[in-house]
Amino acid sequence: MENQESRVEIILGVDTQLDIHVGVVIDAAGRVLGNGPRASRRQNW
Repeated sequence: MENQESRVEIILGVDTQLDIHVGVVIDAAGRVLGNGPRASRRQNW
């Protein structure tokens, strides 16, 4: 069986703010694959 690799381009964007960070992942066509907020805490650095 032949091993075939499939590559997909994705883009991750993050908006960093003092209290919260919001990230989004999109594909090459601009479709949102996932997003979500995360608390910005010093222990997460």
